[in-house]
Amino acid sequence: MTRSTRPSLARLTVVGALFGLAVVASRPVVAQVGPLVEDPWAEAQAIYGEGRYEDALPYVIETIQRDPREPTWYRGLARILYGLERWDEAVFYYDIYLVDLVNDLPDDLARGDRPDAVREERDYCNSQRENPSEPVRAPERQERARAIFLDALESGTIVTVDGGGAWGMFEGILRSGYARPDLVELRDELSTALLDEAELFVSSRAARMPALSYERWQAQRRRFEAWRTLTQWTADPGAEPPPGLTEEELAAFDPAALRGNVRAVEITVAQIALCDGQLQFLDLNYERAAERFAEALAADPDLVPAHMGRVNALIAAGLADTADATAALDALRAAVDRVAPASMDVVQLYDAALAAEAGQTREAVDALAALLDLPPLPPADDEGGF
Repeated sequence: MTRSTRPSLARLTVVGALFGLAVVASRPVVAQVGPLVEDPWAEAQAIYGEGRYEDALPYVIETIQRDPREPTWYRGLARILYGLERWDEAVFYYDIYLVDLVNDLPDDLARGDRPDAVREERDYCNSQRENPSEPVRAPERQERARAIFLDALESGTIVTVDGGGAWGMFEGILRSGYARPDLVELRDELSTALLDEAELFVSSRAARMPALSYERWQAQRRRFEAWRTLTQWTADPGAEPPPGLTEEELAAFDPAALRGNVRAVEITVAQIALCDGQLQFLDLNYERAAERFAEALAADPDLVPAHMGRVNALIAAGLADTADATAALDALRAAVDRVAPASMDVVQLYDAALAAEAGQTREAVDALAALLDLPPLPPADDEGGF
């Protein structure tokens, strides 16, 4: 194709031809970092239809960042870059669509996409490049952001107290305009690393409340919020299979397998509430802390640190002699027995602390004696003496 043979931009501005069929545009997606609007794809359609290519660009990039494996998004991005005459980048994204992803489209959508016409657009863009015979390269700013992120991921620091680490670098990737299918793998690696690092601070099966600083509790909360932001899940184990599956994929679809993801979400909700509870406790908001610890336990009844935090908060709030405190201590005892029976000595310490705060001196002494394996005090006589 010669440089003078340019496919009609008038055809490219037909919104339906650019952005595909409604069944694709309506696919649910999960936002990652700082969504611009609820439905960026619809926003891009409207803006592109007005010929405002530069304004449409960030919305299509965000659409890809939410769902990096959908072919149609890349065709839309390539055509916006075509309209902006950013030839190298346009060819890069046309190739992602035509080479890497177009075969993922169902047959009916692929026919509507008219791949031959898309290939004609790609060839024209390539003819406008300064060196059409050279392989097209990924945008340099994206490659640089990706390399920085991978270095941070390799270092093993995912979330730092000051907001750095691999998570901060991943946000940098998105801000660079990174829009490529391998975002799926990068996101999965980061999600795994976030949970691994979080377990080092507060395990989901910890038998103690860790002694972390206020800033480290904030960082722990960011780890789980980041994981929740990165991760897509289906909360309904009876969900219908998604449209477009082959017969083989439909036969293999197992709604029950989704329960593992639901459990991960429940644990994450509990851990965020645990962090909130401890932050409230350190801010001396004891009753609010007790409420957040209770919310953590509603999501994960076996989260022993949340049981400990709730007892701590009720004692600090001056509620040691209430039914709530007694129930919280009983729930702590049951959870430790389920999760870490070898750590039951911790419960004995809480028995003593709760009794002492409630003014039950003898009960407190007896609990400490049991903890230290000492003989109990002799019973008091009728007059209250020894």
